[in-house]
Amino acid sequence: MQDEATPLGSMKLSRAGASVAAMANKSSTKEVQRLRTVYELYRASPEKWNPGNAGNAAIATERNEVIVKSLRAGGVWPLRGYRVLDVGCGGGSLLQFFATLGAAPSDLYGIDLLPDRVAVAKESFPGINFCVGNAEEMNFPAEFFDVITLFTVFSSIFSADMRANLVREISRVVRPGGVVLIYDFRVPSLVNWNTRPVSRRAVRRLFGTAPVYAESLTLIPPLARRLGRLTDPWYRRLAVLSPLRTHNLILIRLL
Repeated sequence: MQDEATPLGSMKLSRAGASVAAMANKSSTKEVQRLRTVYELYRASPEKWNPGNAGNAAIATERNEVIVKSLRAGGVWPLRGYRVLDVGCGGGSLLQFFATLGAAPSDLYGIDLLPDRVAVAKESFPGINFCVGNAEEMNFPAEFFDVITLFTVFSSIFSADMRANLVREISRVVRPGGVVLIYDFRVPSLVNWNTRPVSRRAVRRLFGTAPVYAESLTLIPPLARRLGRLTDPWYRRLAVLSPLRTHNLILIRLL
């Protein structure tokens, strides 16, 4: 029976909204399943991300340098006293890097869809907080974090609904004036069809604000991995060439 205090138009709008939400949830569920399948495929080729490869090490060194530059530009430096969340934390290496920058391990949090990755992270870095979960809906209080990082997350998500849900949840758990740090593909990958590029303009559309800091970086990874003994003299020389840089590192502030 219809409540007389509820206009019929409002009921129709509410039902339409619920229908849209249900469709979005269904879309996200399919996307989560797809992502789990993709990362199972990645596990079959661990040598690609082997940190012992000189090219991978050069990529990480360059990226870490730019991370520090971006955090300084964003006014969240030094990291001690700031609470950090890494979405899609994998094995936890990024959070461990933040610990070397002075962040207290107890202030570092990671969330990932895949239980096996979280298990590895917990074993490798027992002082850091890790949990399994979908970052579209997280069990953290509102305005809990000062810094949120998403490294090759948006490029992995094909669903517009899931991207929107993720941005909404990030906006909920970051404090006003907190920052979001994004590292992602700026060009299509020629070897990984399970990613899509995320431009600076796309990041601005997602979050509704302009970057505080943005820089392109990362020599084409398959090329970097093949440099071998030539990595030291050639990685930096090649990485200064814009057409050979595959990623952006973008820092935005959410007010």
